[in-house]
Amino acid sequence: MDITALRSLVRSNAKRWRLLSEGEKKSELQWGDSCCESLLQKAENTLKTLKISSSCYVYVGKYYAAKKRYYQAIDMFDKALGLRLSEVDKTKFFPWVCYNYARTVSESKNKALQEKAKKYCNEALILEKDISNDLARRLKGHFTFALTQF
Repeated sequence: MDITALRSLVRSNAKRWRLLSEGEKKSELQWGDSCCESLLQKAENTLKTLKISSSCYVYVGKYYAAKKRYYQAIDMFDKALGLRLSEVDKTKFFPWVCYNYARTVSESKNKALQEKAKKYCNEALILEKDISNDLARRLKGHFTFALTQF
């Protein structure tokens, strides 16, 4: 299966996870994890040649976050953030990853990473004029939350 199809499968699985019954979740988990492993392997193999590869880490992170596997999700977002200085489009990719990172840190209640999440939100907000209003609003929400909770 190609990388675009796998990415779409992982993304849809993460989005519909909360709608599944417990029985459906058990049967979907192994299949979803298998899709994530395949996607990550393809992303790593094509990172230098396909622009789409960098976003695969974020979609896998969102998949893990949906399943409340926060440490795995944060690891994926960290990998994606490590790519931000390469050829990846910083004005679109970086704020999107920062938002997902901060949201996952908030959901996980991981106090050790709260300061880092706040820093990322602040960095992404500096790019505010180059990002969508919706993403800027979400980042501000997590940054404000970070100031009061962290």
